[in-house]
Amino acid sequence: MKKRVVSMGLAICLLIGSLALIGCGEPKKVEAPKHEHTFVNGVCPEDGAYETEFILRGRVTESLKAAPEKVGTIEELTYTTHSYYLESLPENEGKEIVLEKTALVYLPSGYDASKTYNVMYLLHGTGEDEKCWLTFKGKDVVNVMENMAAQGLCDPVIIVTPTWYSPETHYASQEEYNNDPNPDGWTSKFAAELRNDLIPAVEAKYATYAKGDTSSENLIATRDHRAFCGVSRGSMTVMKSGMMQNVDYIANFGNFSGVWTEVSELKEALTNTEFASYPIHFWYNGTGDADTVGGANESHPAFYKQAMTELSDKFTDGMNAVMIIKKSSGHDYNAWLADFYNAMLRFYK
Repeated sequence: MKKRVVSMGLAICLLIGSLALIGCGEPKKVEAPKHEHTFVNGVCPEDGAYETEFILRGRVTESLKAAPEKVGTIEELTYTTHSYYLESLPENEGKEIVLEKTALVYLPSGYDASKTYNVMYLLHGTGEDEKCWLTFKGKDVVNVMENMAAQGLCDPVIIVTPTWYSPETHYASQEEYNNDPNPDGWTSKFAAELRNDLIPAVEAKYATYAKGDTSSENLIATRDHRAFCGVSRGSMTVMKSGMMQNVDYIANFGNFSGVWTEVSELKEALTNTEFASYPIHFWYNGTGDADTVGGANESHPAFYKQAMTELSDKFTDGMNAVMIIKKSSGHDYNAWLADFYNAMLRFYK
């Protein structure tokens, strides 16, 4: 018992001595001040951080995914189109291959046909179809959109989810896709369907900024209120059928998980064609640091960096284009949901 009292007394003396030393000038451990961002054109020059508070990991918050107080409706839209890819094959020369295709359309809560809404055309990846975003993978995208609108983070938006295949050639697996003699033909030939058939069918029926007038002149005039986004090979379709062939109809683009084309192709399309005079309102790019499918985690950021240099007259990083490399993020729906959120912050706020 006595031994314990002596030990406690010694401890108290040591503590008092330590405090005395501090009082006599012993240096204190001071944490480094936190970096305060100063933004120039939406980017911090010191560390490259964006002024917009994007999600930087491959997952949105549970509160954003939670069921909203109000929810809209999902409808099927059937429209007539052609299998433009199959028609382009030598064995089908001169043939017309007419199709009836279905897209899903999400109308936001409180949808009013007398108002005007922005519209996003949203594509799936290989092995999926028009049901991917709105029903097959769950309704998280709907909840995120509704919660964002309720919080004033973006305007309500009509979401259209088509499929870039033809129904008779729906690839159920990567293997089936690889067995197609020219699989990427679909990614560039969707441009004609998008322009000639899908956009007119959607915007003749629903309350978009086109207000029912689907003439070429009016669709060009309302291009700022139209977005085109996609994931994986759907992202490739956005690049080849959207930015490279329909930039006069669409001003906002989102590439989620890879682009798989050359900057020279994009440069040719945006500078040496009839599209040269059309500015892009916003170009969102997102991939994950662990997204190794097709090397998206390396090739996509490299493509973006080169584009910022070679197309500096079209894009300014942070102003009308961003590249988000999400941490701990792979090639999956949760990562793409974060990309959807990020894109919506800048498309329609």
